[in-house]
Amino acid sequence: GWRALPGPAVETRLSAEAEADLARCVGTEGAVFDSDLPHAYSPLFASPAGDTVIAHVALAPDDSGPRRTIELLRRAEAPGCWAEVIQSGLIRPGPAEGAPADFEYGTLSAVALPYADFGDTTVAWRTSIPVSAGGGGMNLYLDIVVVRVDRALVTLSFQSQVSPYDRDQSEGVTLILVERVTEAVADSS
Repeated sequence: GWRALPGPAVETRLSAEAEADLARCVGTEGAVFDSDLPHAYSPLFASPAGDTVIAHVALAPDDSGPRRTIELLRRAEAPGCWAEVIQSGLIRPGPAEGAPADFEYGTLSAVALPYADFGDTTVAWRTSIPVSAGGGGMNLYLDIVVVRVDRALVTLSFQSQVSPYDRDQSEGVTLILVERVTEAVADSS
């Protein structure tokens, strides 16, 4: 029942300002993510229930940049920094712009997510944000998984409503993509 949504790929890169805020928050100079690397996005896939998945793969000239990114993302403060940057730059508490008048976002939170090890190194976070409308409410969840495969960085985003995305299912999707990237990186060496 999953389908690829029509139209161009959805790019999920941070703005330069958000990237600088994230770098400051995790305590580093320079960008956490190298947005100048050759990269590709998958289509945005949607389930009948409204869950979505998108993948991004970036390829560096060597493994030093991807290693650095993973090291920064593994810092204890990184999930909180991510939540702070997204909250301040993209999703503000209160009424949502362009939504019904009573639709409101709450405060976003992010925590490290226990996850299977893939590739050379894996980092996963679960982000949640409460939303309310019409006197009711629910949570939106976004699991971010970043895997280093030699000189490649694989990023997957799994979004769901009401309950967190099924981790067994997300790990299955991650495994498939990491296996494909591993073969492609090995073939290009």
